[in-house]
Amino acid sequence: MTTLTWIIAASVFGGALSVLAAASFALSARATMVPMLISYAIGALLGAAFLEVLPHAIVASADARGAATVVLAGILGFFVLEKLVPGAIAMSSRARATNRRRSRTTMDAAA
Repeated sequence: MTTLTWIIAASVFGGALSVLAAASFALSARATMVPMLISYAIGALLGAAFLEVLPHAIVASADARGAATVVLAGILGFFVLEKLVPGAIAMSSRARATNRRRSRTTMDAAA
């Protein structure tokens, strides 16, 4: 057998084996775990892509320290936004609920 034939056979076997493993896992996984597993997979793919692009960005920039500073500032900025935005959404929904309760109480008192 040629090298190309071995490569194709190994690729087909590996692909079929991974599909069978994924199918058996999908049939046994609970429905509540699926969103968490999808989030994990997306995060792993984004992390791998980021780690692949990061050295190219440092080489392309004239200043490695500046590139690292921008990356760190971006990571910290997104961390802060992640902590602030859900709180702001929760606060606004709580404020709306409180205003609804107040308006109902005011309407009941007026009636």
